[in-house]
Amino acid sequence: MSLETAEIIYKIFLYSCLVSFIIYIPRIAYYFEGFRNPKQLENPEKNKLAVLVPARNEKGVVHLLDSLARQTYDPKYFDTYVIVADKNDPTIELCKNYKNTVCKLVENQTCKGDALDGVLQDILKSKKKYAGYIIVDADNIVDKDFVLEFNNSLVTGRDIILGKRCIKNFLFDRKYRNWVVNCNGLIYTQLDKLGNAFRSKNMMHASICGTGIMITAKVIDELHGWPFRFITEDFELAISSLIAERTFYYYEKAITYTEESMTHKTANDRRRRWLLGYAQVTSKYRKAVAEKYREDKIRLNDSKNLSPEEYAKLRGNFWGCFDFLYSFIPLGIFFAPAAICCLIFLIAGFISYRNVGAFDANVMNLIYKGINCAFSMYLVLDAYTLFSLIADRKTYKITFLEKLWVMIINPFYISEYVGFFFWSFYKLAKGTQDTTWVSIDRIDDQENNSKKSAVRISHRKTRK
Repeated sequence: MSLETAEIIYKIFLYSCLVSFIIYIPRIAYYFEGFRNPKQLENPEKNKLAVLVPARNEKGVVHLLDSLARQTYDPKYFDTYVIVADKNDPTIELCKNYKNTVCKLVENQTCKGDALDGVLQDILKSKKKYAGYIIVDADNIVDKDFVLEFNNSLVTGRDIILGKRCIKNFLFDRKYRNWVVNCNGLIYTQLDKLGNAFRSKNMMHASICGTGIMITAKVIDELHGWPFRFITEDFELAISSLIAERTFYYYEKAITYTEESMTHKTANDRRRRWLLGYAQVTSKYRKAVAEKYREDKIRLNDSKNLSPEEYAKLRGNFWGCFDFLYSFIPLGIFFAPAAICCLIFLIAGFISYRNVGAFDANVMNLIYKGINCAFSMYLVLDAYTLFSLIADRKTYKITFLEKLWVMIINPFYISEYVGFFFWSFYKLAKGTQDTTWVSIDRIDDQENNSKKSAVRISHRKTRK
């Protein structure tokens, strides 16, 4: 490769960096909202709430039920429904030890959506009325004010409330976390603090993780239960709600502690399923979201008769549609040329070395440019990691050396999503519509660590 050709290719890379940065500026603005202190909400009314727990032989459900039994919210005002698939599941007997807790049998369930829909259909047919339905995974633990804060969040009038996800492993001994847990745990920070906090303030759609969320009765009544069956039924809820103009609110006072697997293989299996679910939902809803975007744009241009509240909601929904459609475009504009240029320079450098048999100026120049392209990708992902660590420094409780190692390794961990992304659309193109609920490995929750975590949760705010 000639020097002139190398310079042209390198300029293309630099221009792509500039263009991607400019169009990514709106997303960078999201990050700063995550540094603000969350507003404390107060609700003078005690509403009746339902807590839904899809279990399916989850041995860790006892710790979740213990944490629900310690809630500061009046137990008369919330009921817990644990959902199992087998009539011989020992969870059925376990639930009898807890007040206002019933175990619901939903047979032949193949996914989380089946479990949720089964119990919701029973509730809707009964005479019981709830203001909201809180969904929590069975392997989670919840903060002592968890239900109270979800009740407080009802004063916002929003349709779907998202609580904050913290890492359950951090509550235990050091042996229950490693670099996989520490890297994977940042995902919740990136979804919430660096994304949903801004979206919530501006009435945009939110990125939903299917635990520690509350769906209001209004939405469940509209949906007639839970119609979502994709692997990522939470993402399907988010995008279908965007089209239906439902409102979201991120409220980090309602805290769930979610468990992370300690093995790289299990984490990768989980991420593949996330991306396959993303591909399924995107394939089904992208056209409808694009049509909704155009419709909202027309309505905004003719918004004279809208009240300020209606205008704010419509504007938020419009930008929510844009956010979904625009999502990966700036990243693609940066990372695709950077990766291609990196490969071109390194391959050209190798070929030049083979031809001349020495590391001459041209070979070194090509290698230098290739390394620059690679380092730029690493640096961007490292900056994203640093933002995440700083934004969630109060709850991301690991040692300084662990954080340093996360800074080093997390860019590589994030880059693995590229392979999962292409794999998911390849599977979808082959007709894969898998929605099967697959169990993942869990950490060994010893009794003494469970008691220790309970004390830490109950006194978390006191220590602050």
